[in-house]
Amino acid sequence: MPALLDLKRDAVNSDSTPTQLISWEAEEFSYSPKTKEWFIAAAIFSAGVLAVSIITKNLLLGIMAPLMFFLLSVYGAKKPRKLRYTITTEGIVIGNRLWKYNELKSFWIFTEPHIREITIENRAALLPRLNLPLGENDPLKIKEILVNFLPEVEQQETLSDIFTRKIKF
Repeated sequence: MPALLDLKRDAVNSDSTPTQLISWEAEEFSYSPKTKEWFIAAAIFSAGVLAVSIITKNLLLGIMAPLMFFLLSVYGAKKPRKLRYTITTEGIVIGNRLWKYNELKSFWIFTEPHIREITIENRAALLPRLNLPLGENDPLKIKEILVNFLPEVEQQETLSDIFTRKIKF
């Protein structure tokens, strides 16, 4: 295997298939089993939104409240799939989807006790961040590989990430 510093040069100059640098399997998101109380709280929240829509005579909000409860229930009960994550000389493969490095902006590795993941800033407007669970991987090994292809830029957890973790979504 070439030295890490030569990875980017070799990837650009090579006409062969991309070289797999590291690969692992992990669940696509952290799963928290939902209790009956969790679903009751979601129903109460949605009923509150529905009540506000009636008081304010907001038809759109009235339609959205039951839809919101349905989506909270479906996604709350969803169990994560086990996906393969692979870092290659061409890009990052998540499941069967290859994200080429020119589609990505930067990365950051979170290693706090409650969050162990690689966050990748994406150039796509509809999916600005990709979160890859680290699994049991050594974060320094992954960093040594990724810095050859993407800049490391410190990131903060998004409010939605913090919120979903707090409500165990």
